[in-house]
Amino acid sequence: MVNSNEEKQPTDPLDELEIPPDLDLLMTDYMDTWKSKYENDSSNIIPALYGISAIACFYWQNPNKLGSPNVTVPFWAIEALSEGFMKYHQAKGSGRTTTLGEAFGLEGGGQGITPILKKTFKSDRNRKIALSIAIKIDGGISVEEAVNLVADEYDLSEKTIWPIWSNNKELVQSSLKNFLTLKTSGSDESD
Repeated sequence: MVNSNEEKQPTDPLDELEIPPDLDLLMTDYMDTWKSKYENDSSNIIPALYGISAIACFYWQNPNKLGSPNVTVPFWAIEALSEGFMKYHQAKGSGRTTTLGEAFGLEGGGQGITPILKKTFKSDRNRKIALSIAIKIDGGISVEEAVNLVADEYDLSEKTIWPIWSNNKELVQSSLKNFLTLKTSGSDESD
């Protein structure tokens, strides 16, 4: 068990599946995921920031697909950034002290309120933990053994891992099933 605030960072659980990435498909899935998260909570700008960052990363890895200095950015991402900026602009215009981080909802909010970025990191980590368990179970390991292995990988207690698994197992098992179906159907086409 780690005694400090730093957590052990294991490898990405998807690496265990040994699938070469289809960057076009990953980009589409990634943007759809972040759009859905934004639609569920439009006060959270994190999905827009991740979405725009994904667009940049996609073109950094595929400069030949850029074609021109202009790229298409989904309106929902622009809308999220615009709303945050307008909150900042209005606060400054009325003489209130606010930071960009507060206006965008990334920080602040009062004592005892967890910043949205920290919540996002924890949620992402929890899904990775649950996905790692699901992959191990799919590989023939018992749930108990998978939880034990993942607890060791993340240097967390099994007591911490069990609720993470319980809260995320349906989502990750469904996602893994869909992913493996795509992998199988994609490998059939190349034969």
